[in-house]
Amino acid sequence: MDFGIKRIIKQKKLKNGKIIMAELFGTNLYSVLIFDENDNLISSECNCTFEDPKKARKITNQNYKKKLKNLQNF
Repeated sequence: MDFGIKRIIKQKKLKNGKIIMAELFGTNLYSVLIFDENDNLISSECNCTFEDPKKARKITNQNYKKKLKNLQNF
């Protein structure tokens, strides 16, 4: 499945899955997607804005870093 991904911004493979920061189809829609080792989506978070696309991407990037840190410590 493509999960509506327009462009992958960041991707990190982990020993028990992977985490992706992506731009989704739509207007200024960004997401953090977490997959298990079998490529099943186990968690997702989306951010959208109609004013400043940089703001939504910045918030999504911060959330990506937090989730990546938590997954690496897990």
